[in-house]
Amino acid sequence: LNMSDTLKEIKRVDKETFERIYNTCYYPLCFHAQKRVGSKSTAEDVVHDVFEKLWEERESIHTSVPAYLYQCVTNACIKHLKHIEVERKYSGHVRDMSGIGYDSNNPLSMLIVQEKKDEIEKAKNSLPERSKEMLVLWEEGLSYQEIVEKLGIPVGSVGPQINRIIKELREYLKIRDHTKK
Repeated sequence: LNMSDTLKEIKRVDKETFERIYNTCYYPLCFHAQKRVGSKSTAEDVVHDVFEKLWEERESIHTSVPAYLYQCVTNACIKHLKHIEVERKYSGHVRDMSGIGYDSNNPLSMLIVQEKKDEIEKAKNSLPERSKEMLVLWEEGLSYQEIVEKLGIPVGSVGPQINRIIKELREYLKIRDHTKK
């Protein structure tokens, strides 16, 4: 498999070449991803998504295919791990807000946590549209730079705006808690 020729061929929408690249690179990329994410099935999902991206962006690739694939897999793994971290923090926040330890076998615990999740969703929905959009991207694990690129906002403004949004959410949730008492 000559990758410099392959780069030219893949731009010509050659499915046979694409399949050859897939068959050659799939397992090494899965191994590469699994070392980072720790799960075989997640690694396979990541690699599958990267190959879809390769096919969609084949005409705009200006580097070697292996370099492109490895960089995309690495970036996708980082995004996945960031997303897991956001979910973990979110779950911890919900548990902290509930005031009780979460126990998935306890119906009352599950009800309280679901109620808090609903309150957080209402708080998010109270935000201005642009803030909601930024928050969703941040929760999905996008880096500040990726958010800047997606939303076309000034570099350096994402961090302060995310902090402001979180502060607004906390204030909203405090107000909602006080109205219940």
